[in-house]
Amino acid sequence: MNSLNLFFLLLIHTLISLILAIFTVILLLKKIERKNSFEVLKNIFILFVLIFLIPVGGYFIIPFYFLILFPKKGISLPNYSELPIKDITMEKIKAKPRKFGEAALIQFVKQKKLTNENFMLVISKFIHPLTVKAMKKAFASTNDEVRLYAFAVISKYENEINEKIEMLKQKLEKVKTEEEKGDIYYELANLYWDMYYLGIIDKELENFVLKETEFYIEKALEITDNPEICFLAGKIYLKKSQMELAEKFLEEAFRKGSKNLKSKVAPYLAEIYFKKKNFSKVKKLFSIVELPLQPDVCFMKKFWSGDTQ
Repeated sequence: MNSLNLFFLLLIHTLISLILAIFTVILLLKKIERKNSFEVLKNIFILFVLIFLIPVGGYFIIPFYFLILFPKKGISLPNYSELPIKDITMEKIKAKPRKFGEAALIQFVKQKKLTNENFMLVISKFIHPLTVKAMKKAFASTNDEVRLYAFAVISKYENEINEKIEMLKQKLEKVKTEEEKGDIYYELANLYWDMYYLGIIDKELENFVLKETEFYIEKALEITDNPEICFLAGKIYLKKSQMELAEKFLEEAFRKGSKNLKSKVAPYLAEIYFKKKNFSKVKKLFSIVELPLQPDVCFMKKFWSGDTQ
């Protein structure tokens, strides 16, 4: 009889432990990040064992601990069908403030004397005619660190381009196909153009570099009429004030180029049409160009299309 009573007590204790374990895990689902079936069963088993091994007291202590004191493991993210941009943009995100904004950089570049070491470090990361011009201004700085750093940055730019030019000239001697030669001629023209456009070289060398640019672009054009090559040729001839040649190559680049290239060519071509007072062509040009990503080209398109919004 006692054995039978003991069996019934164990059976009841097992059932109560299992029910409490299941009930506790169901309530715990809000605090558990991973909710797959394996995790649920594992938690039920662990709780069942703990409650079963602590008779009577386990009925209250274990569920209380897990439901009240059990810490949240994480916050489950809602499954959005699309990204809630408005919520994200309204979110207060802590970000380290920049030392120099875009407007501040422009103002620094326009200064006659540059003595700010931090500014020099910032602009050295951006290769642009304005930053090169600012570096050259720093040559006259009375601050030794600023002056030497400016010299080092300009020398680095120039040496990198010269090394690439030398490497391509050596490669040119080994290539056999005309297509490969055309690609190298174009790359050489691009490198010489970068030297001229960025203003890295001294004034005395500008004419020589521009002639080298023209020489290699003409060699490339003898082999291929790739729109990118035509675009570069147009920019070179525009710089040399050879408007007819510039217009010819820019129009070809615009006609054959991709949507992205068209938006790049448009301002140069518009400049030629504008100088010729051919305003109808300017308007037609920007009507063809799809809404570009470049802010300046986007403004031109809106202006010439009469879009005031």
